[in-house]
Amino acid sequence: MEHRPGKNLAVAWLEGFIASLQDASPEERESKLRAVDLSSASSAGNAPFSTTVVNPPLSSRSTNVLRLGTDGSPPPYHGATSIYQVQMDYEGSTPAESSDLTPPSASEPFTSTDHVLRHFGIDVDSDAVTQCLVQFFRWQYPNLMFVYREAFLRGHFGDRAGSRYWSLSLLLSVCALGSLMLPREHGEGGREQPSGEQFYGAAESIAMVTGLTRPSIPTVQTFLCLAFYEIGLGNLSKGWAYSEAGIAFRVAQDLGIQKDPELWTSRGSSPSSQEDMEVRRRIYWGCYVSDKLVSLVLGRPVHLPYDEAQVKELETMPQGQSDAPFTLPWRSVGFDDDTSPQPTDRSMIPYIKEQIRLSRVIERMLGTVFSPRADDGGGSDHHQQQQQQEQQDRRRQALDRLNIDLAAWKSELPGWADFNTWEFIDEPLKPSTAALHLLYNSARIALNYNEAVAQETDDRRDRAREVCARSASEIASLLRRYRHQYGLRHAPLVIVYAMAQAIRAIKALGTTEEARNLVEAMSQCSVTWMLAEKVLNRRL
Repeated sequence: MEHRPGKNLAVAWLEGFIASLQDASPEERESKLRAVDLSSASSAGNAPFSTTVVNPPLSSRSTNVLRLGTDGSPPPYHGATSIYQVQMDYEGSTPAESSDLTPPSASEPFTSTDHVLRHFGIDVDSDAVTQCLVQFFRWQYPNLMFVYREAFLRGHFGDRAGSRYWSLSLLLSVCALGSLMLPREHGEGGREQPSGEQFYGAAESIAMVTGLTRPSIPTVQTFLCLAFYEIGLGNLSKGWAYSEAGIAFRVAQDLGIQKDPELWTSRGSSPSSQEDMEVRRRIYWGCYVSDKLVSLVLGRPVHLPYDEAQVKELETMPQGQSDAPFTLPWRSVGFDDDTSPQPTDRSMIPYIKEQIRLSRVIERMLGTVFSPRADDGGGSDHHQQQQQQEQQDRRRQALDRLNIDLAAWKSELPGWADFNTWEFIDEPLKPSTAALHLLYNSARIALNYNEAVAQETDDRRDRAREVCARSASEIASLLRRYRHQYGLRHAPLVIVYAMAQAIRAIKALGTTEEARNLVEAMSQCSVTWMLAEKVLNRRL
């Protein structure tokens, strides 16, 4: 049993010893540390002391406390069972760690990538690059918030070589997505006006050579941009390879991005700022939401489970810190009014929080109702029938629970994020609000469609048909207002997925007139997203 008075003396002695170290010169500090005997005990100078007092719990040692490089960038993350844990338990850097201290942009020096830019006819300081960036941040950023706008733009217009959140490959991949929002005739003229294919080709060439040998946060962002570009073209396998099953999220986990920034300790001269930690949290949660969107669109498992991360929730930064004046031309549509007293008119943090809440339900949906194990069977005929019945019961319980969770998400939406189907078509609709409801209604149709078209007629089928019909009607209403106010040239990728779900629900339920309107809108979206044309060719 512990001797409580002795323990109190040990704590007092330790506090005094630490204080003496703080006031000592480096030479004196070294001498004190060499002279102290932690295993001995004396009544005056050295109180009884046990090593169990100073050792932190196992869960808070090197497995959780992660070391940043001198530039503040994270080296590859090594978990509790990693072979590098042997080295990480010692103080100081190691040769393996020191190789990862270069800022990400320094791994892509212009001197080594000039030939790539010349080959694709790209000038990174040209008006064409600026126009593509504006299009990306104005229209696509609310749905692809794994890029942190302020940090990226500061790097682009400031110290590119020293930026932790800008790289040449990331710039080019962002421009590739932004170019999709430009008029089709823009870009004709050869080398002076690069096309999306040129931006994409240059970004891919640089990322495949330098991004994998010196991974960084911009590496993750680059491959996610490339993944969404490929998915938008309808190249789903390549998009999947660059995002979920392949590079982006694996590199993210390799960097420990699933750990909260407060768990990182800096080997540099100063710790990360509060803003820097918030940047990294934003990038993680942007990746988390993108993971669920890609999984939903492709019908495949998620790669970033909510329960396997330790990243804190996002905070809305004070006005002037998160949206500096220089970002005004780059702000997304609906967030460019500095005079508005409402934070939801200036910051997108409340919107991404709702995306995260909805993504958690989608994650559970993909992991239960649509899990391959949900239809697993085996054994004798009798046991197989029994297992199938049990699985069907569990599946229906999960489906009911998920429908409740989706309805709860909708009912708990704040007033600023609400959508009323019966509002006038001219009633202002923020693209970010539209995206939330498009994703919500798409998930509802995806969840209930099989029940809605089941052969047996019962109450469950009727409820599923009602859910699908209501969600398809809301998608059609959202689409009408969005097209009226913004046109479909700037439509986000989620609108293509939403229309596909609505079309198949409406066709199954027999309301063909609304389906024709949606097919026409889908055809208009194919100018921006080739995926829309490929969906139509599969004869939904």
